[in-house]
Amino acid sequence: MTSQDWAKKGWLENYTTSLKEIADRLAAIDRYLGDAERAGRVGDFSAEAQHNLAYDAIRQMAETALLAEGYKVARGANHHVHNIDSLRLTLQLKAQRVSALQASRQKRHNSEYIAARISDLEAKELTAFARVLRSELSAWLQKNHAGLVP
Repeated sequence: MTSQDWAKKGWLENYTTSLKEIADRLAAIDRYLGDAERAGRVGDFSAEAQHNLAYDAIRQMAETALLAEGYKVARGANHHVHNIDSLRLTLQLKAQRVSALQASRQKRHNSEYIAARISDLEAKELTAFARVLRSELSAWLQKNHAGLVP
């Protein structure tokens, strides 16, 4: 399935971004990711806090890649699901990696809305995953959208 197919289904909307918007989003991603890494080193933060910061960084990465491609996820039901799944379209993530991110999305949802616990290991693994994905996003932007790279 392509981005155009997703747009026909109503999952994506056309969007025009700018160098400034991409730069601002990359800065936000780096803040979330840095905060997640610090939370993992400092014993004063919960695993949920670290996990949620790492998830927010990943969510922002997915949105940033879509914006660079000229789209944004349409608001509504399954907004976060489509956002994470879009990494298959943009960064060409394999289904297994996207499935792992969807599981992390569900853990974040459960921790926020039904007070489910997230382990230290899960938080650290998602943070490490986010760091790798950040490098992949940078390389992808440079290769595919160099005009949007600050």
